[in-house]
Amino acid sequence: MKTITPLVRPGSSLRSRHSSLDIVALLIALTLIAIVCVPLIQVVVGMVWKDGGFSLEAFERTLAIPDLGSLVFNTLVVVVVSSACAVVIGFLLAWANQRTDARLGILNDILPYLPFLLPPVAGAVGWTMLLSPRAGLLNAWIRDALSLVGIHMESGPFDINSWYGLIMVYTIYAVPYVYMNVAAALASFDSSLEEASRLSGASYLRTLRKVTLPTLAPSVGVGFLLCTWFGFGMFSIAAIIGTPRRSTSSPCGS
Repeated sequence: MKTITPLVRPGSSLRSRHSSLDIVALLIALTLIAIVCVPLIQVVVGMVWKDGGFSLEAFERTLAIPDLGSLVFNTLVVVVVSSACAVVIGFLLAWANQRTDARLGILNDILPYLPFLLPPVAGAVGWTMLLSPRAGLLNAWIRDALSLVGIHMESGPFDINSWYGLIMVYTIYAVPYVYMNVAAALASFDSSLEEASRLSGASYLRTLRKVTLPTLAPSVGVGFLLCTWFGFGMFSIAAIIGTPRRSTSSPCGS
C-alpha cells in the first residue's frame, strides 16, 4: 500500500519563518512607537486641553517670552551652521577611512563615534573647564607659554562662551550622524562606476561631481537631517556654554 506524501513547495518553511519574523518585528516596532508617541500625545493634549476645556494658554505664554524671535533665530543659526560643518567633517572622515590608506587601524572606526559615549552635558562642562576665558586649563597653559616670550594676557586666547565655541561643541556631537551614514554608503558603493568614469576620460573632480556625490547625496542628506533633528534637542549645550555670554552681553545660543 502506497503512502501519499503531501506536496510541500520548496521554500514554504522559509517563507513561514520570514512571516513569523516579520510579525515579531512589527510588534516590536509598534511597541516602540507607542512608547514614544503616547507621552508625546499626552503632552500635546495637555497643552490645548485644561480644566475640562479647550485652552491656548500654553501657546500664549510661549509667545509672550521676551526676545522669542532672537532666541529662535540664534537656535537656527547654531543648528544649521553646526550641521553644515558636521557634514563637511563627517564626509571627509568617512572618505579618508573608506577610500584612502590614511587609517590608524581600529582607531579610525572608534574615534568618530566617541561623542556618542559622552553625554552632551558632560561634554559641555568639559569644554568649559578647558576653554573658559579665565579659568580654562588649556587657556591657562597657553597664557603661561606666551608669557615666556613676553606676551602677557589676562584671559583667553580662546573663549568657549562664544558663537564659535558653541558651534564647535554642537559640531563635535553632530559629526557621528553624518559619518555613520556616509561611511556605510561608501562601504557598499560600487567603485567600478568611478573606474568606468575615469576610463571614459573624466577627471577626478568630474568623477566626484558626476558619479560619487550624486550617489552619496541621499546619505549626506540623511546625515544633515539627523544633525538638525538632534541639534534642536541638545539644549543642555547651549544652556551651559551660552548662558554665561547671555548674562554679560547679547545671547549667543538657543
